[in-house]
Amino acid sequence: MFDIAPREKALIDKVLIPNGMIKDRCDKLAEQIFDDYKGKEVSIVVILTGAFQFFSDLNESIMKVRAIRRPETDEEDVIVQYYMRKVSSYRNTESLGKDNVKVDISVEECQGKNVLIVEDIYDTGASMDSILESVRDKGALDVKVCVLLHKKNVLNLEYKYYADYIGFFMPMKFVIGYGMDLNEYVRDMRHICSISKAGIQKYIV
Repeated sequence: MFDIAPREKALIDKVLIPNGMIKDRCDKLAEQIFDDYKGKEVSIVVILTGAFQFFSDLNESIMKVRAIRRPETDEEDVIVQYYMRKVSSYRNTESLGKDNVKVDISVEECQGKNVLIVEDIYDTGASMDSILESVRDKGALDVKVCVLLHKKNVLNLEYKYYADYIGFFMPMKFVIGYGMDLNEYVRDMRHICSISKAGIQKYIV
């Protein structure tokens, strides 16, 4: 049984990924990221608001890797700067498309740097294409992406893109919980869930 508050049960169609499985996957991703960036400086750009919970657990996992490996020099460690940036691309359950994506990333965060973008979900591909374009235009030395979810959406096939680090592949469902929302609601669920028709009707505008 999953720990779901009574008020949440009507909003959920199905629990897709339980919290414990997410945290286990964060540990694996953290090891890969630490190995790839060992001896380097990296600017981690966290895309708000959806990725905040994922990044919180991922960062905790990275710190656990550091504690286990006990690096003694910069060459054995990963030197990190953090930036939290807002990107807007949804209204209700629909993506607004690339032309309506607003990216708030500065030259300071990118120019001459290794950039790791942390995002909650790769859906239509429009948001990520805009983010990557913005980061590259601002002079990033190298750009990698870590996404929690890669959705099997036919719309993202045109970009022929897969992130460098992927948590889980997802079916074509609108998901909520673990930081992901419907119009700013239901981010606080512990698990990743598909939303019910009742949930959509309750929070749609």
